[in-house]
Amino acid sequence: MGCAISPILFVTAFEVILRGARQVVGGIRLPSGERLPPLRSYMDDITTILQTAPCTTRLLEWFDELITWARMKVKAAKSRSLSIRKGVPQVKTTFVAGREPIPQLAEKPLKSLGRQCTADLSDRQMGKQAKQQLAEGLAKIDQSQLPGKHKVWCYQHTLYQCVMWPLKICEVPMSEVRRMDSLTNRYFRKWMGLPRCFSIAGLFGWNMLELPLKSISLGYKQEKARLVLEMKDSTDHLIRSAKVPIRTDRKWKAPAEVENAISSLQHKEVMGSTQTGRAGLEWAAPRQFWSKATKRQRKTMVVDEVTRVEQEHFHIKPISQGSQEAWTRWEATVQRCISWADIWRTPQSRLSFLIRAAYDTLSCPRNLTQWFGSEVGCPLCSTTKASLQHILSGCKVA
Repeated sequence: MGCAISPILFVTAFEVILRGARQVVGGIRLPSGERLPPLRSYMDDITTILQTAPCTTRLLEWFDELITWARMKVKAAKSRSLSIRKGVPQVKTTFVAGREPIPQLAEKPLKSLGRQCTADLSDRQMGKQAKQQLAEGLAKIDQSQLPGKHKVWCYQHTLYQCVMWPLKICEVPMSEVRRMDSLTNRYFRKWMGLPRCFSIAGLFGWNMLELPLKSISLGYKQEKARLVLEMKDSTDHLIRSAKVPIRTDRKWKAPAEVENAISSLQHKEVMGSTQTGRAGLEWAAPRQFWSKATKRQRKTMVVDEVTRVEQEHFHIKPISQGSQEAWTRWEATVQRCISWADIWRTPQSRLSFLIRAAYDTLSCPRNLTQWFGSEVGCPLCSTTKASLQHILSGCKVA
C-alpha cells in the first residue's frame, strides 16, 4: 500500500497467469472475423466469455490451478455465472471455481459500476430505479431548510451527476427520461418561486435570459452521443469490430442523431467561415473544421451540434405560447447569462421577479384578467388590462 510501483508489478505478474490460461481454449469469433480473447481482466477482476459449457469448465480448472500455484485463491462467492442456450438462460448449468460453486446471476443479481446485471440481460428496471433514485433525492432536498436557490444548487452539483451515469451506460428509453425531466421541473418551479405554467424553454433554453440549469433530457442526449463516438472510435479494435448497438428509443435514436450532426458539420465546412452579425470581417473567433480536428475535438464538436439542435427545439416551443414568447420580438436587446455567482449575490425574491418579468408571467393586470377573468387596470392611469410592459416602462403617469 502506498508504493507507486506495486500496481505495475501486480499487473505484470497477473498477466503471466492470464496468458497461461488463454492457451487452453480459444475465444469467440465475431461476424467481422475478429476473435475475442477468452479472458479479459482489469487488475484482479476477470471476465470469461466462451461458446460452450465444457470449454468454460476446462478454462476454470486450468485457471484455478495457475492461481493456486501463485498462492492466490478465487472468491467464488463474489463471482457470478450465466449460461445461455438459444437465447434462454440455463438454470441447471453450474460452474466451479476454487472448489466452490459459482452463484448464478438469476439467484444473486450483481451491480457493477452502477449497472444492475440480471439474468434477463435487460435494462428495463434501470429506468425505474433511476427515476426512483431521482424522486427520493428530490424529496430529501425539498425537505431541507435551505433556501430555494440553494436547493437548486444541491441538485445541480450532486444529484444530477448521480442520475446521469446510469442513463449513459444503461438502455433507458427516452420516454422514461422525459418523465424524469418533468418531475425535476416541478421542483425547479417550486424552489425558484415560478408559476406552474412556466415553460421549460425559460429554464434550460439559451434565450435572452440564460440560467445555469441543466436538463436531464439534454444531458441524456449528450451522453449517448459521446457513447456512440467512444464505441465507434475506440482505440481497441475488438470494441470497434463488435459494433455494440446503442439503443435509446424510436422517438430519438443516438446513432442517427450523431450521423446527422457529422453531416451538418461537414456541410458547414463546405460553406466555409461565414460572418454573422454586424461585426467586421475576421472579427469572430476562427472556426474549427471537421477535417482538421482531432478525435477529441470531433467528439466535442458533435456534442455541441447535438446541443444546438436541442436548443432549437427550446426556441421553437415559445412560439406556440401566448405571453411567454414576448422575448422573441425584442430588438436591440443584449442576451444576459446568469451565473451561479450572480445567483448567490441576488436575493431569492429579486431573482424570481427577474425570471418572471423576462417571460411575462408576473401578476400584471392583463395576466390577471387572462388567468382569473378579473377586470383590473393600472392604478395610476386607470388603463384596463395593462400589460407588463405598460407597468414597467409604458405608463405615462409613472
